[in-house]
Amino acid sequence: MKNLLKNTYLSFRKILLLGLVKRITVSRIDPDSVDSILVIRLDRIGDLVETIPAIKAIKKIFPQSRITALLNRSTVALAKLVPEIDETIVYQGFFTSLSALKKRKFSLVVDFLMDYTLKTALLSHLSGAKITSGFDIESRGSCFNAGLQPSVEPKLMSEHLLDLARFLSKLSGNDEGEIPDINPVLILTQESREFARQFYNKNGIQDEELIFGLAPGAKFPSQCWKEERFAQLADKIADKYRARIVIIVSKENEARGNSISSLMKNKPVIAAGLPLDKLSGLISSFKLMVANNSGPLHMAVALGVATVSTMGPTVPYLWWPQGENHIVIRRDLSCSPCNKAFCFVHRCLELVSVEEMEKAVEIIMSRINDRAQ
Repeated sequence: MKNLLKNTYLSFRKILLLGLVKRITVSRIDPDSVDSILVIRLDRIGDLVETIPAIKAIKKIFPQSRITALLNRSTVALAKLVPEIDETIVYQGFFTSLSALKKRKFSLVVDFLMDYTLKTALLSHLSGAKITSGFDIESRGSCFNAGLQPSVEPKLMSEHLLDLARFLSKLSGNDEGEIPDINPVLILTQESREFARQFYNKNGIQDEELIFGLAPGAKFPSQCWKEERFAQLADKIADKYRARIVIIVSKENEARGNSISSLMKNKPVIAAGLPLDKLSGLISSFKLMVANNSGPLHMAVALGVATVSTMGPTVPYLWWPQGENHIVIRRDLSCSPCNKAFCFVHRCLELVSVEEMEKAVEIIMSRINDRAQ
């Protein structure tokens, strides 16, 4: 029934858009005419992190342009770690934000959402920009004059987003060989480093101590490994490596962090609800981070921090951390990946044991120590 309603809605929407939205497809872009670019990313932390290579590519395609990012309030601080973003605008609702965008008269708007929902596509179309670009999924392409069908090839989300940058590069007559590496990189600020130093000093953690991070939260319950297993693993790590444990959680997941702390014999330090630029400073100092598939995991990878993570119902080829210092533990079941937010059975994460996560930590630590010798 749910799929029937969705398909009916999408069919009606397609007819409506074809009747209401008038656009002329762009066959070529004069790069010298693009001096102001808006990139739209109104979703979560990981989505913004995975967009970094595409933003860098767009800056190379249009080097004289000023890049503004329209972001949610919760992710705007992370833009401080992306040098190619010159300015940010905080999303404040559709009509208020649209009014602000129309006044700016952007040359190019790029909507990086790879989904069928319309909000950001309509913002792009109605912004008044000369060129609007985004993924043409379920008639969203009606809102863009430089729309692109996403590739059906299984690949990383960062690669899909780079496809959109490559498409713009082709329209601009630029060399696609200039497109950067697919791996996102966050550039830590001195302010973020100083915050971490003060945070550790305040919480009694010395410079020479080994610090392991725990990121036990996630957007949806189906993505979360059990609290007691996080606590057991953290105690094993603290004992084996004589390490301090720092639990990082959002305000929404603070109760989860406190619960894990109460189950541990080696009491951790909890950092809850920090702005993402400050949180980046803490993450960058971790020897290794244990996490669910979540925004902090993608931040750690982009900061060059080793990780061991779980993956439940998420599509693996889209969100798999890249690099030899990352191990993901997941179960390839007949029901996964289902992408469900809630699951009553939750076998994909129930079957992930403390012992195999501990073994993954040992493997990563051995790699790190071998390289240090």
